[in-house]
Amino acid sequence: MPVTLVVLALLLLAGLVAGTDFARRVGFPSRRSSNALWTERRALPVSDVGTLAPDWVRIARTLRPAVVHIGAWEVDAGKPTYLGLGSGLIVNPDGYIVTNQHVIEAAAELRVKLADGRELIATVVGQDPVADLALLKIEAGNLPVIPLGDSSKLQVGEPVMAIGSPFGFDQTATVGIVSALDREVELKPNGRFIQTDANINPGNSGGPLINRRGQAIGINTVVVTKGGGNTGISFAIPTRYAEPILTRLASERGMGPTGPAR
Repeated sequence: MPVTLVVLALLLLAGLVAGTDFARRVGFPSRRSSNALWTERRALPVSDVGTLAPDWVRIARTLRPAVVHIGAWEVDAGKPTYLGLGSGLIVNPDGYIVTNQHVIEAAAELRVKLADGRELIATVVGQDPVADLALLKIEAGNLPVIPLGDSSKLQVGEPVMAIGSPFGFDQTATVGIVSALDREVELKPNGRFIQTDANINPGNSGGPLINRRGQAIGINTVVVTKGGGNTGISFAIPTRYAEPILTRLASERGMGPTGPAR
């Protein structure tokens, strides 16, 4: 190639790199809408997803504060009665929380315990019993969030982490792998699920399943067991299925967030 053409090609390449860097620095919007309920921003950097082991310590330290404990209560003759518990993940800093619908379905009052010890009453923005998803709202701001990941890119054998409140032990982290994809589950006939061997027990329902990039790629929902404990066969709702449903639930109530998760 003539020297002149080589120099021209290098100059064009340098211009493209500089333009990309400038767009990043000045904050040009990404493809995702800036007013989305849940975004993929804040993913933890991984230089080689194919070979590097996950930094679970860093991921747990970063994301545990965005996982909440949910207590479900009923009120009978003015007296509150405890019904059960579940988990949830904060998906927007304005106080939007995702959980399973079965965690909240019988509750008259929902008490959300944050990682910093605060306990707040949550309101139900919307729920979808068929999808087993619910969107809650607490009156708090500037909260830590778990960014959205792309569950369509998961592969069998990929490492994952679950965080939740098994048997009431909140902020519990367990790890495993993706055991299978697109599983049909008899207990949950309306969807296809991520199967994992990460330990998930009663109380984990509604908590996140997290990839090695520190993104939620599933919402833990059910354990297949004959003895009441974990048998290494657990299932999560993929985020590619959950995210549009949650966005719809927010928009139906006219309660869209004020900005993206940053």
